[in-house]
Parts: sequence; C-alpha cells; structure tokens
Amino acid sequence: MDIFLQHISFHASEEDVVHALQNILHQAPFQNPLEPLLNFHVRLFPDKRGCQKHAGSGLLTLSSPELGQQLLSYYTELPKSSGMFTVKGRAFVCSASQLEPRQDVLQRLSCLPFTDTHQPSQTHPPLRSPSEKVNLTCIQFGFEAQGVFSSEWERQLPERSGFLIFDDDRREIRISMIKDINTLENIAIPYNRIKWSGKMSDDDTHSLFFSLECSPVLERQQIHGTQDAQRKRISFFDEQHRAVAPFTMLSVRLELHASSDLHTFLHQAGGGRITQPQNFPHVVEKLSLFSPEVLNELTDWLADISWEVAFQCSALLHNSIVHPRELLSLRDEIAVLCSNRIPEVVASILQDVSLRLISQTDENEPRDLRKTLQLAKVSASSSFRPRPASLSSLSTPSEPCTQVHKGLTDCWHVRVTPTAFLLEGPYPDRSNRVLRFYKNHHTHFLRVSFEDEARLQYRFDRDLSTEEFVNHRVGGLLKNGFCLGGRHFQFLAFSMSALHEHTVWFMQPFHDPTTGNFIDANIIREDLGIFETGLMRCPARYAARISQAFTTTDASITLNPDEVSLIRDIEHNISDKTYTFTDGVGTCSQMLAEDIWEALQNKRKSCSLEKHCPSVYQIRYQGAKGMISVDHRLYGRSLRLRPSMLKFNAPHSQHVEIARAFTRPSVMFLNRPLIMLLEGLGVPAESFLELQRAAVQEVNDSTKNLKTAARLLENYGLGYSFRMIPVLLELQQLHLTNSTKSDDNAPFIEDSFLQRMLVLAQNHILREFKTHARVAVPGSWNLVGVADVFDQLKENEIFACVKDQQSNEIQYLQGQVLISRSPQIHPGDVQLVTAIGKPELDSPLSEAGLVNCIVFPCRGNRPLPSCLGGGDLDGDTYIITSRAELFPTRCFPPGTYEPAPKRFLDRPATIEDIADFVCDYINADHLGMIATKWLTIADQTGNILDKDCMTLAKLHSDAVDFQKSGTPIDLKAVPKARHRRKPDWAAPETLDVKSSKDYYISHSAVGRLYRDVTLPPAPSLSLNRITETEGSDLDSDVKKSREDNLSRTLRLRIQGLINVTTDDGNPERLFSSYVSQLRYIAATYSITPREPLTEEELVIGTISAKTTQPRLRRSRMAQFRDQTQHLVDFVREELEGYGDATSERWLFSSWEAWEFAKSKETVFGAKSFGWIAMGSLFDAITAIEEATEVEVE
Repeated sequence: MDIFLQHISFHASEEDVVHALQNILHQAPFQNPLEPLLNFHVRLFPDKRGCQKHAGSGLLTLSSPELGQQLLSYYTELPKSSGMFTVKGRAFVCSASQLEPRQDVLQRLSCLPFTDTHQPSQTHPPLRSPSEKVNLTCIQFGFEAQGVFSSEWERQLPERSGFLIFDDDRREIRISMIKDINTLENIAIPYNRIKWSGKMSDDDTHSLFFSLECSPVLERQQIHGTQDAQRKRISFFDEQHRAVAPFTMLSVRLELHASSDLHTFLHQAGGGRITQPQNFPHVVEKLSLFSPEVLNELTDWLADISWEVAFQCSALLHNSIVHPRELLSLRDEIAVLCSNRIPEVVASILQDVSLRLISQTDENEPRDLRKTLQLAKVSASSSFRPRPASLSSLSTPSEPCTQVHKGLTDCWHVRVTPTAFLLEGPYPDRSNRVLRFYKNHHTHFLRVSFEDEARLQYRFDRDLSTEEFVNHRVGGLLKNGFCLGGRHFQFLAFSMSALHEHTVWFMQPFHDPTTGNFIDANIIREDLGIFETGLMRCPARYAARISQAFTTTDASITLNPDEVSLIRDIEHNISDKTYTFTDGVGTCSQMLAEDIWEALQNKRKSCSLEKHCPSVYQIRYQGAKGMISVDHRLYGRSLRLRPSMLKFNAPHSQHVEIARAFTRPSVMFLNRPLIMLLEGLGVPAESFLELQRAAVQEVNDSTKNLKTAARLLENYGLGYSFRMIPVLLELQQLHLTNSTKSDDNAPFIEDSFLQRMLVLAQNHILREFKTHARVAVPGSWNLVGVADVFDQLKENEIFACVKDQQSNEIQYLQGQVLISRSPQIHPGDVQLVTAIGKPELDSPLSEAGLVNCIVFPCRGNRPLPSCLGGGDLDGDTYIITSRAELFPTRCFPPGTYEPAPKRFLDRPATIEDIADFVCDYINADHLGMIATKWLTIADQTGNILDKDCMTLAKLHSDAVDFQKSGTPIDLKAVPKARHRRKPDWAAPETLDVKSSKDYYISHSAVGRLYRDVTLPPAPSLSLNRITETEGSDLDSDVKKSREDNLSRTLRLRIQGLINVTTDDGNPERLFSSYVSQLRYIAATYSITPREPLTEEELVIGTISAKTTQPRLRRSRMAQFRDQTQHLVDFVREELEGYGDATSERWLFSSWEAWEFAKSKETVFGAKSFGWIAMGSLFDAITAIEEATEVEVE
C-alpha cells in the first residue's frame, strides 16, 4: 500500500525520511522483535521547478494494505505533540495515496531485507573541486511519464569512449562521446536548465537522470587529422535520433561505468554547481512511444481534422505535455467534441487541457487525460469562448461571430529551436496587406520564429560554429518547408521588423473558392506587384520590398487614382553629391488625415477612442512606404507621394494602410551608449547622476498619492494595456479616505493588489535604471521626423511642439537643443541645433498644426537626419532636449560612411536566394555584439575617440545596412577588448558582481550610475498564479464587497445615474472567458518554464524574474502587453454593448462586473477583471454626463 507524505521539510533528504519512519515502523506495535526488520520504501517527488531538493511530498510504500491501514490509524490517534512523525524539526502529514503501488517496489519489499543506509544530510555544501571525468557506458534520451522513464534513443559506449565533466567556465555539464577516431560528439547541459536530477545505484547499474527545462546543446567536433577543432552545432546524432529528438530531449539518463564514477559525480555536483541528485524514483522501460508507426498514425489522424484542433493537439505533443499514444487515446472524445462544437471552441478546450496538465503538481494524483478533458469541457460550457482575433461572444456554438476588431487576425506561432518545434497560440495580432486580402483563409498562415534553446536568439560564440548549422536547420526549412498537424507549410515572406526577431511567415497552399484558383506562396508573392529587374538581382533589396506587404498595418480608407499625385523630392547637389532632404516623407490634406483617423476610430468602440486627429502618419500605399504630414494648403482628399517613397509598383492595392499614427509624444530616456558618448564629449557624470537620483526619488515618492503613481506609470509606459493611468486619476478625484494614514490623497491601503502592483512597478523602473541607465529626462521627448515642405527653416534649425493628450496644452521647444537618434555610437551622432519656438500666426508652420513631431529643414549642406546616425524621414524617431546640463562642450562632424556594397546576382533572385539571405542575416546579426564591444572598449580606455571605437562605429553602420545590402561585416575586423575583465555594469543581473573576479569597478558615468542604484528585494506577489480557487457563496461575498470602502464609494457615485439594487444580469460567462485567456497568456509569455506570470505582472506589464538575457524579457513583455491589450479591449467592448445599447446599460454592466470580481477575489484574474470593470464604469459615467450636458445645452 502507498501512503502519501506531505509537508516534508525541504532540508530533509530521502534518507532522513527513511530514518524517521524507521524509528516508528521498527518499534511496537508494528515490529515483532523476533522477526526480520520490516522493509519499506520511500521516494520523494522531485521539485519540477528546480528550486528545492524535492517537492516536499512523496510516497511511503508498505508491503501490505493491512500494514498501511494500521500505520494510518496509529498516525490519526497519536497526539500531534508526540513529535513522532517529524523530520528536520517539521511534522509531516500522512494520508492514503490515490496511486496504485508499483509492482517492482512491492516485489523488492517482499524479497529483500531492510537495509539501513541513513547518513545525516550535509548542512554545508562541499568545497568545489577541479572537475574529474565521470566515465559512461550508455546515454539515453526519452520521455518522462508518471513514474516511468521510457528510453526512446540510446547509444552504448565502449570502455573509455564516453565521459562527463563539469565546465565551470561555461557553467554547464559536458557529456562527450567518441564517435570514431576523428569525431567527438558532445551534449552541453547548462547548470541552470536542470529542473531536477536523480541517481540510482544497485549491484548491476549505477545511473544518473536529468529532467531539463529545455533541450541541451548538441555539438560535433573533429579531434584528429585536421587543424579545424572548432565545435559545430547539430540537431541530432543519427537518423534514429533525428526521428525522436523533437520530443525526447528533456529527459536524459546516463549509465555509469562503476560506483566510483557515481561517487565522483556526487562529490563534484555541490559547491554551487547543481542541486544534489535525489534517489531516482522512475521505472526504466523502452515503450517505443515515438515509433514511426505511432507517429504516422497520429499524422494521418491530424490531417483529417480541422486545423484549429490539429494545432492544439500538435501543441500537446510538441510541447512535451503528452506522448503520441496518450494523444491517440483521446481520438474518440475529440471526435465527439468536433461533432457538436465549432473548431475554435474545441481548440479552446484543448488549450485549457494543456494548461491544466502543465499546472498539475500533485504527484500523488494519477494523470487522467479523459478527466482533464471533461473538466476543460465543463469550464468551456460555463463561459463563451471568443475567437481571439474577432474577440466576439458566442451565445451558442452555432451562432456566427460579429467581428469587432477588424484590424486583428488569429495568429498561430511555431518556435523552431535546434532540436524541436514549440507551438503557441493562436493570438490576436494586427493584420497585414496579404492576410487582409485572404481574410477567409487566415488558418492557412503560420508565424515561425527561429531561435536557440531557452527562447534565446542565436548568439556569436568564437568557440562554437553555428553558420553551417543555421544554413542546414533554418535554410532547410525555408527551402523545403515542413509538416505540422498533418499539413505541409512553405516559406512565404517576412516583415523587416519581424526579421530582427528572426521571425517569418509560412503558409499551407489552398484553393480559393471565390476565384477557383490554387494559391501557394509563389502566387502570393507574384501578385504583390511589379519589381524592377535590377532590384530583383539583389536578394536583400528584393526581400525588403516584399516585406512591405507583410508589415503590420491597419487598413483605413480607399483612394481614387485622382486623389493621389506624385511630387518631386527636394534635392540639393552639394560637392557633386546629390542629397535628398525629403527622403521617405510625403504630404496629405487635412481632410485626408481626418478621414484616415475616422476610419481607424470606427474600428474601435467609443471606450477606446482618441479625441484628436494626428498630423503625421507612417503609411504603406501600393508600393510606397514612409511618412506623410499634413499640408494645410491642400484641399479635398489629397495624398502626395515622392519618388523616394516608391519602392515597387502595386497598382491593384488602393487602401491607405497605417503602420503608425503619432497621437502622443514619447518621453526621452537616457541609455548607456548616449551617456558614454556625452561623457566623452564633455558632459560631467554628475549631470547624469542628478537626473537619476531625482528619478529614483520620484519612484520612491510615487506611492504618496494616486496622481503621482499615475504619472510614474505614464512616464515609464507601465499599466497601459489595462488603462491603469486614467483609472488612478479617476480614483484620485473620488478623494478616498484612508483608515491608516492622515493623507486623504494616499492610495487606499486596504487594496493589497494595488500595493503589490505599485511595488512591482517601482522595482521594474529601478531595474531599468541599474541595468540599462534608462532614466526619463523631464521636458525632453522622442519624436518622429518630417520635412519642412514650407521652406521656413534655415540650416540647423528645427521646429518641434508637443501636445498633451489630457490637457491639450501645446509646448513649443525654443532655443538651443540637443538632438540625436538611437543607437548612438559615433561622436557626430549627437548635434546641437536651434529650435525656433512658437512660429508667427501667419507662418505656414503655425497653420499646418504639426504636433508631436520634429520638422527638419530642407536647407544646408546635408540633410540633418542623415547626420544623426544615418537617419531618414520614413519613420525614424529622434530624441530632443533643451536641458543645458546635457549639452556637450565639444561637437564633432557627423559620420560620413559610404554605404556597404550591395550583393548582386547575375540573375533575378528566387525564393531560395531570399532563404539564403535570411540565414545570412541570422548568422551576421552582430549589432548587439558590436554595440556592447564599443561600450566596453570605451569604458576600458576612457576614450570614445579610440581607434578601435571608431572602427566599431564603422562596422556598426555596415551591420545596420546589412538588411538592405546583404553584405555581412567581417568578424575578423572586430577589435578585441583591451583585457579579459569587463566593467561591473556589464555583469548579468543573475550574478553577484562583487564576488566575481571577471569584472572591474568602472569609473565611467555608466559605472557610477550602475552602482548608485540599489535594487530592493524581489516583491512578494500573489500566490495564485494561474490556479482557480473558488470563493465562498456569491451572495454573501457580494454583500461583503459592498462594505468595502472603494465599493461603497463607487456605489454612491453611480446611485444617481442607475438603480444599483436590481439584478438582471450575470457577468460570469464574460469573466470565465477572460480568465481562461489570461491564464494562457500568463503561461505562454513567462521566461521561466512552467512558472507562469502573476496577475500583477500582467497588469503592470513587466516580468520580475531575473534573466541573463534582458532582450528576451523585453521581447516577451512587448508580446504579452499586446495580447493583454486586445483582451482588455474585448472585455470593455462587451461591457459597453453593441448596437442600440445605452450608456446607462453600459454603466450597469460595468457595476455588475465590478461586484462579481469582488466576489471572486481568490480566483486568478478576478482582481484585474475588477480593474477593467472599474475603468469601464468611469467611462460610462463620463458618457452619461456628457450626454446630459448636451441635452441641457
């Protein structure tokens, strides 16, 4: 019989628990002194988060049910004060297990005598010793099921042909296999990617087991007969491994040569390397879970069901949640679901199954897939499941969806790693020209990202060659396509912004019933437009032109041909060189700008509307791209394009597509390159320190009242998705009193959720200060650039004004200002120019009403934007400040780099050539490395004019040009750092820099800023990350919520507008749908596998977990902010209602949602749902009061 043990001290080992139970079971009334000692077996469940030695729970197996029942009765009757069931000072709990005892364990108990192996667990880690080889005889990869490890691939290793070592320099375990006389194959497992490890030792076998967060790195290198000993990345070891590698790389088992090898490993594992292995709890079998026959059967089934359902089934498999046999066992249940539900609903149910299985932590509970599927189905029936892109409610599964967000589309995402395919989605995402054209076939398009293990981008490593690997792994998929969910996908194209993230579009061909045509990737590309022959001979430029059609945009209005005209660029010939001063920018009439804005606003409900029409847009129109600014001299609907905007001919597309509408000014932030550059140009470090200290003080003062908290969130772009800022300002107006503070403006302290969010925001901002020197500069901006088409500005003059969205106040910049463009790396990338201030009333600049932008002159020896890091006017933004303390004391001429030579072919480029360009881009994506090397050398030498810094500035320019030229930089030309030690500010946030000899104290301004910020301890966040804890009775909870200070204040605020005592609605279905989608976002965008984001993190828009890859965190934050914004928009639109819904109905729905959220506060998602409802409530009040004012007038 198995007995479930809980609440075991994390300091206790398995041997400690055995010893504690031995003191009970080997005494009366259990042990007969005349008989051999009772044998029993203990196994502790592994902590699959990797935080502790075990999960704090386990199983005690006894030889008979009678003995088990006797022990449970003894435990129940024993006084708690006896201290009998205690280990390491903590009492543990015993209960009957739901699991059937393992037969192999019962057999051992009946055949073998009890062996006392107790050794007190170590209280101090052993000293780290130099790594010794651990000899191996077998390596296995497999699948970790409940209580079983199924070996799916193995390699037997002859004596002395396989070994393991600890590599502390790279902080990884390295497993090496001699393949033949010339070849060595390696498996590299970083220490921090081991979730848990196990050991097993008996008379015949000594083994180790590793359960991993993500796949290890596979390598191959030549060891004899060649001078090329550099290691190379590979995806698999042999053809048999190739078939199972995508599914089996997270579980590794090693058989050791002798018991001495196990002792060597255990001795070396401590000292901060990895957690000591537990006794291995699993049975080892060879179940052939991923045999070709099983995988083929699965593929045939998936090919016959809808894509939405097939994708979620594939996600269960590829994300290592279930194995193929488990998935096939659900065929009948899934078929029943598909017979009476639309595919989107079935897909949502399977997505819920995935989350439930990932979240299941109780090892004592047998995994029952059918039960999990049934729970997900019941959950789905209690909520409507909107299709993410349309975000619409389904009152019954058969009702059609009403598309609210016409600019969004469902997006399925595949992350291709060196060894696996990882599936996510679908997500709502902004559409593009191609997806809008094929809007009825969006299920045939797939977004694919190429990335390294652990969600990281491929990075340059001098010791590890990845070029051949990328060409084979990435290039092979781009050229040959791949199969997923029983369907074949082929490479289509990419947008330039997505290429920076190594992300492209794939598609599966389809028949278009409206035309009867067969549509594949070639046909879509051919239909985009007409490309010049010269352009098509350069794969990089050809790909860039195709990418225009895949830029995420919103369709606005359709133009007639007579509403569009071509005007010349403003050009000047200076020193036999022609400069274009209007590079990438055209103009439009005021009417056209307003029509565009109205079209964009019509896609949204009134709760999302912006009041003021922008004066500048970034657009795509036919084959043109760039900016347009309002020219008040134009009448009617008029769009004027310039030759510099025309990239190819696409006469069939008449929509004006908006990439970005510049509705508000952005704040200027300092950054490390800018600080290093300005310090080198004479700005004292004290100027930056004063700014940072003032910013730190502002952060510390932000919780004094809600207004300061709102201002802080606004400055640093936090809480936008959930519209925290207007909600806080509205709450400020309510003058909520506080029971514990005399300050009436203080936040209501009893709202612990708000407290935690504000602490999280403070920590996020302070971390940005310390790790990036990202400090907001008061009264300074980051604005898009346009051209002075009125010819009012002289050389080195600019016009800039910003308009506050709340107050409508306009601020004109006047006098000397510093202007620059990120990234800064050349001494001439920072310039001082003159801002003209407020123009005369009769000036065209005044009449044009250009706000939230910088107007650059069309005079001078060279276009001013081109002097700022090679900028132009097709959407680049520029920082600008009038703070004299940041002005350099010396200035340098701008860089005058010749463009990198373009790589041309002797024929038109094909899609295979574009695939090669993508591989080249990934291999040559060294911008970050060059920028970091420049910062390091500038710090080490104290001289931004050092010849190596100037060399890096040129290389940086060439690297930026690569996406247009196709010519990579020569890595041999990259200068080396002056010495091995790095400045302290370059240390990863996961490292205690004071204890490392690899870093020195930097005396630069960047270093002083880094050390001047002390990060507080990580905030304590909500424990219910994605768990669903049901609250108490709804009626009593609602009554209790009305006693809450905030609820009472809100009720008083709305009582005169609606009757709050009626109860004719129920927001439960909306709430359930919201929680379901929020849980998926929380699980998907975490940077810590199987550790979902908290509700506070999702609302504020940050990730608090530490990482060695801040770029990964920024990317995930940007992604989940988009997703939560779409989700919040959906909830608010449901509350507002459709058609003839009144503002009073809107207010009542919002109040109901608020009360319901208060009644479910222990459920994940309830608190954020309440904040959405509160924001909606305030907007409804405003709508009612504005309507009343109009009636009175």
